[in-house]
Amino acid sequence: MFESAYINSGAMAVASKMLDNITNNLANVRTTGFEKILINQKSYSKMKGYQNLKTPLYGVDAKQFIEETLGTVPHLDAAVIDKSQGPLIHTSNKLDLALNKGYFVVKTSNGIRMTKNGHFFINSDNILVNENGFPVLGKNYFKTGEFIHIQGKNFLIRTDGTVMNNGNRVDTISIRQPSTKLMPAGQSLYSGKIGNELSGNLVSVGYLEGSNVNPITEMVDMIQVNRLFNRYEKVIDLYLNDIAQTNSRISRSV
Repeated sequence: MFESAYINSGAMAVASKMLDNITNNLANVRTTGFEKILINQKSYSKMKGYQNLKTPLYGVDAKQFIEETLGTVPHLDAAVIDKSQGPLIHTSNKLDLALNKGYFVVKTSNGIRMTKNGHFFINSDNILVNENGFPVLGKNYFKTGEFIHIQGKNFLIRTDGTVMNNGNRVDTISIRQPSTKLMPAGQSLYSGKIGNELSGNLVSVGYLEGSNVNPITEMVDMIQVNRLFNRYEKVIDLYLNDIAQTNSRISRSV
């Protein structure tokens, strides 16, 4: 009886989440290395795999309910990170690094995380860190546990990530390709398995990668999703009003 209300309320919940996500993308339009997040949706039956059932799971009535009701209600699927390249911003700072592939790796209090934000510094202990103070990991860390140490100002970072200090090779910045789906962890960081080491001329020195969020596209999406939300709401209002009128007519006829 209330199938239409279920379907449209499910769609409203998805639209609300999509609006929250668009707002978050717009808030990070100037965040270095930020990768926009997309929201997918699926029917309940596809999310749970019920559409592939050959026989009733808990009886014919249960299967029919799943197929006819829950199977049509929109539900949130997993969020997807848009990994397209953001614009390169020239800074001339030799500690600013941008990648054309892969992710930098940093050591946080919550474990190893990945990031596209290459706005780095040298802290008071002469360790290469990101803007949150987390050590940037080099290849040596995964062999000896040592961080990247840089003394003085006579240093350079090459396009392959090699760190030179006073003419000597110190380490090579670790650049990894995630082996699992990334999950946003705040502060332009991502959690997930770091995967294999990448090599080659992957680093643009003196550049930062900007956010890949297009504010015009996000604003257009926001308008469209707002309209959808309002339409779903109106459909529910009309449906409930129709039920109320039907009940009223039935009451008068009894």
